[in-house]
Amino acid sequence: FSAIAVIITMLLSNVVFASPAKKIYSDDIELVMAADGKIAFFDGADTVLDKTPYFADDVLMIPAEYVLESYGYTVSKSDTGLKAEGESEIELSIESNSAKINGEEKTLKKETAKNGSEIFCSEDILELLGDIEPQKAAIKISDTAYSLTYNNAAQAEKLGGKTALIIGAGPTKIGCMGEARYAAVLASHSLKAHGYKTIYMNPEKIADNLFDRTYCEPITIEDVIEVCKIEKPDVIITDFAGTNAGYITKALEDNGFSVSGANADIYDILADKARFRALAETIGVAAPRTELSHDLDEALAIAENIGYPVLLSYNGTNKTVYSSGEMLMFIERLELNEENPIRIENFLYNAIEYEIDAVCAKGEIFIPEIIEHIESAGINSEDAAGVIPPRSLSSEEFESICTYSKKLAAELEISGLINIRFAIDHGKIYLLGASVGASSTLPFVSKICKTDMVDFAITAILDNTLPEKAIPFPDHFGIREVVCPWDIFDECDPILGPEMHATGSVISVDDTFGKAFSKAQEAAGSPLPKSGKVFINLNEHDKIYLAKLCREFIGAGFEVLTPSEHYAELKAEGISAERIKRIREGRPNI
Repeated sequence: FSAIAVIITMLLSNVVFASPAKKIYSDDIELVMAADGKIAFFDGADTVLDKTPYFADDVLMIPAEYVLESYGYTVSKSDTGLKAEGESEIELSIESNSAKINGEEKTLKKETAKNGSEIFCSEDILELLGDIEPQKAAIKISDTAYSLTYNNAAQAEKLGGKTALIIGAGPTKIGCMGEARYAAVLASHSLKAHGYKTIYMNPEKIADNLFDRTYCEPITIEDVIEVCKIEKPDVIITDFAGTNAGYITKALEDNGFSVSGANADIYDILADKARFRALAETIGVAAPRTELSHDLDEALAIAENIGYPVLLSYNGTNKTVYSSGEMLMFIERLELNEENPIRIENFLYNAIEYEIDAVCAKGEIFIPEIIEHIESAGINSEDAAGVIPPRSLSSEEFESICTYSKKLAAELEISGLINIRFAIDHGKIYLLGASVGASSTLPFVSKICKTDMVDFAITAILDNTLPEKAIPFPDHFGIREVVCPWDIFDECDPILGPEMHATGSVISVDDTFGKAFSKAQEAAGSPLPKSGKVFINLNEHDKIYLAKLCREFIGAGFEVLTPSEHYAELKAEGISAERIKRIREGRPNI
């Protein structure tokens, strides 16, 4: 216990409590008030404890009465809150989530932490205790690294000249960080070439020489706005903020800041399925039908009306179902209501998906090339292998996709990067989705097409101009293949679907598709065999491809093994195959 006390004392020594009329100095610690009347100093934590000063998960928790007593107050507790008597009288109410200062009622701003706890923002609490106007300040950590802190006496010097703030993507999925950092670093190089000093905000440690100033801070609305208030950048770029871009852009606009590239309404159009479908109709291209449902019976009826298979989306989880039975098994355990609906979307089975990374400048668009996904449409785009140039796209379809992309750019009137996804099903082109900003395939396109897409995007954002000349058609094939962790998580289902599994990606180049694809598989850790036996067992939806698939493998020198139900069909087609028993059918078996 004595050791624990020493640790707590050391931790508290970094928090300097002052008299109520002065300010709190705390470099890496935020002050937050829980709805139950407890105060916690924390750095990115989601929990508030009800004990004496306590260290948990690298977070220092301090009850409200401890802090108030440190300010010289006499504190009394009750079941409904706290009462502190000192230079002023403070009452903290649990029931009304409010405070009284000398009898004057004050409503505190509430937020909800990830674990569901309601908390009051730190600015309100600082106003209560110190009767001050709290402001965040930037303190210098190293030559270019800075950190935010409340009311610190040491203010960072302002950067001179024109400045540009690049907002990063924050914590990203495994396998996506490399692409996000790639785009942000190239953006910094381009901005410097345009005469700007660059500021980078993202919760990661990065080399000092890549940016003029960095903030290793979480990408939250409060922190982004505070950095903007401190730095007052001439240009704010959210193209590299990933999934955070939309709500960060809206928050900045609501607080009087101008964001370069795309406004918050554009992000909303692309995220809202109903608005996006209306946009697709405006430019004359089909989009998969999608509807929302709030109860089980309605969801089943919508799926029947759309037609199976359908793609289900619920609170970030995606699932493809092929029958009402599968759908019932998935949704009967969900809590569907007005706040938690399920999205039901027409699933384009065995369609081919195409992807475009392009640069826009106020109604115009620059398209370097089109990526063709090697897997069927419906596979998460982060998991799908891609090839440049596309192999199965006719010249008419190529022109149609480019035309629809130009119409989309004209409607959106944005400047900067955009990713657009199409699918072709039985000759019909569908617009699947679009997103503003850098995608995971951006480095792939830039390298294979030998062009700096990020530099083009920065030029478009700053000057509203696009490259005057089209880039030459690639004289080679480029393959992007993903790396999946099946060797480590050997009990996971390796079947790809709408949920992301990839933990990385590789790129290969060669003069033929076959050579490039073989290189990519070897680099990804799954080298292709040149001979041997292939076991083929297809589901009901894919049986139409059975004969063709077996002929191609036999023609490549492989022996084909199939279960009984496939063996009879292949025999009738005159295709040589070896029948193999399932486990339940006896030995020898698969």
